[in-house]
Amino acid sequence: MALYVVRHQHAAERCQAQDPYMGAKLLNYLSRPNARQHGIQIQGEAIVQGQHTFNLIVEAADEIALRAFMQPFEMAGSVDISTRPLPTHVWAPAAAAPQLCL
Repeated sequence: MALYVVRHQHAAERCQAQDPYMGAKLLNYLSRPNARQHGIQIQGEAIVQGQHTFNLIVEAADEIALRAFMQPFEMAGSVDISTRPLPTHVWAPAAAAPQLCL
């Protein structure tokens, strides 16, 4: 598995998290158990306050699988995935990353 950095950004008026139902659905989709079902291991996450942007550090078998997982977010805005995955031996994930909060 390779390590990738993912950045998603959308315009405020396209923010699906403003709808409580959709926000909960997105958080469930990004949960570690659900991501694992798609072959994605979320190692870290960060929100840029007020910018409608989040970043993920993930492990995935390949970029194709990762893009398929991130497809729902492409409908709302941009999804940038690093094109040069880092070998996993240079990354030591934190013991417990905070939960994503949109």
